[in-house]
Amino acid sequence: MSQISSADNHTIISTPERWRLMYNERPLTEASNKGFRYSTRFGTTRRLPEDGIIQIQDIQQVVLGWQQTDESWHLGLILEPTLADVRGSRWCELVYWPDPEITVFQDLAQTTGQELAQILGVPFYVIPP
Repeated sequence: MSQISSADNHTIISTPERWRLMYNERPLTEASNKGFRYSTRFGTTRRLPEDGIIQIQDIQQVVLGWQQTDESWHLGLILEPTLADVRGSRWCELVYWPDPEITVFQDLAQTTGQELAQILGVPFYVIPP
């Protein structure tokens, strides 16, 4: 089991079977080989379906990228076009790490993204600075 902290009191807890995003020790999301489940609040803020789950076939890949405008690493999902059309975007951010130095959290964020992609069985892609 690994536990990784990120911005705004978020924690990622992962095992070989599950990847969980917690906020102040409360679960927000959980990924497994059955899909990506999320809380009502998480889904509402990201314009996701009300049923609380994204099926694996609706997730194209997990992506990590460093964004210059806020000097942070951002981890998220790229969604299939049909789901993306409904919500207005293919990108669904999960968590981020402020990192003005670029390299402080890169390995940690990359490991987190790789674990998520492996659990979901989808590709992982890093967009370098």
